[in-house]
Amino acid sequence: MSLNKYGLSRNIPEDIKREIRQACGFGCVCCGLAIGVYEHIDPEFHEAKEHDPEKMAYLCQGCHDRVTRKFWSKEKIKQAKQNPWCIQHGKCRDAFDIGTSEVLIWLGGNKIEKFSNIIYIEDNPILIIENPEDKDGPFQLTGNFYDYFGNLLFHINKNEWFGESGNWDIECVGGRITIRTEPRKRNLQIACIPGKGIVIEKIDMVYKGTQVIGNQYQLKIKTKGNVEFLTIGKKYIAQEEEATLYNILDTGIIQLQPFITLDEPIPSLPFRTIKISRNAPCICGSGLKYKKCCLKK
Repeated sequence: MSLNKYGLSRNIPEDIKREIRQACGFGCVCCGLAIGVYEHIDPEFHEAKEHDPEKMAYLCQGCHDRVTRKFWSKEKIKQAKQNPWCIQHGKCRDAFDIGTSEVLIWLGGNKIEKFSNIIYIEDNPILIIENPEDKDGPFQLTGNFYDYFGNLLFHINKNEWFGESGNWDIECVGGRITIRTEPRKRNLQIACIPGKGIVIEKIDMVYKGTQVIGNQYQLKIKTKGNVEFLTIGKKYIAQEEEATLYNILDTGIIQLQPFITLDEPIPSLPFRTIKISRNAPCICGSGLKYKKCCLKK
């Protein structure tokens, strides 16, 4: 464990990290990129006696390197924190590495292949995949994700993603993006599979009266017409070009196009997950122990 001369560890408590993220709008104070590090501004870490969120900022790795390599001053970061990029623009941002081969999407424990349109609700695209614009370019993923009240939480536009700064928390750790609107409420959790696609591990949204609920094991869609569709551990392969897997009509009917379905449990993800002690405070900020909070979900 790395300690400074005052015995302060580089390990920052989760509640302090969250307070810094919230103050910075969940992205780099300079450029808005969401995947970053926590930087001591004044004093610098080697002179710090505590992790004081008032004296720290969230920086992407590029902006952080500019500071540590003496191209940028700490004063520049201090000024940027007074008016963070994400607060100015109302969102943080980054991008998915979807890859140039066929895109794979896992949604609610179901593996989806060869579909151009995955979810449409009343002619509005919720999750779609477009072909590359250039030869050898990446496929392009676009999506819109909402909370239980129909407010936009997270938007993907041709692989670039944006998280709304009005969220309670947006956390990017270990290849995952987790969005919470309040403590103990994971509205959306997306895991990245670099060069291949994404896994939507958790979704809880409502759009135009249609509810979409999913976790790592199953997906349930309930329309305003009280039509329910439940899928558990399936593999869906489109049989037609430009096919739409779930098309929810304004009548509340779920229209399905021809596909092949196979039983296939969701595969193990090729990256490490965060290990949390059962008795540690839950990272969602509820104040409960992990074993009594998110571990049960």
